Amino acid sequence: MKLRHIQRIRDEEAGIIPLINVVFLLLIFFMIAGQLSSPDALVVDPPSSREAGPARKGPLTLLIDRQGRLALEGSTLEEAQLASALGQRLSEEGAGTTVRIKADARLEAGRLIEVMDRLREAGAEELLLLTTGGGG
Repeated sequence: MKLRHIQRIRDEEAGIIPLINVVFLLLIFFMIAGQLSSPDALVVDPPSSREAGPARKGPLTLLIDRQGRLALEGSTLEEAQLASALGQRLSEEGAGTTVRIKADARLEAGRLIEVMDRLREAGAEELLLLTTGGGG
């Protein structure tokens, strides 16, 4: 009698093993294939903001890292190339001339202002400085 009872328990446990295998395979698949966005070209730690508002999506994003290096839409470039690259991208987009700026919080304010002036000279009508929410 004990043998039948033990055999019945093992049969019930064996039925759940394929289900566990499928769940783990799906988990691994979604972990590998689940990257939703490409990583930024530069490592940037944006400053925090006291006011939380919805992030408005602009057609272009400019990254400025701590050292002042620039990346426009994932492509690194020199400051001398900024005006021509931005002018070309703005003419291609045609949807608007808003440029989102994601600058490192430790970037010198003077450097940020210089870049913003260059963006305006290149034809950007609206500049949005991206920040992290909840700065306190």
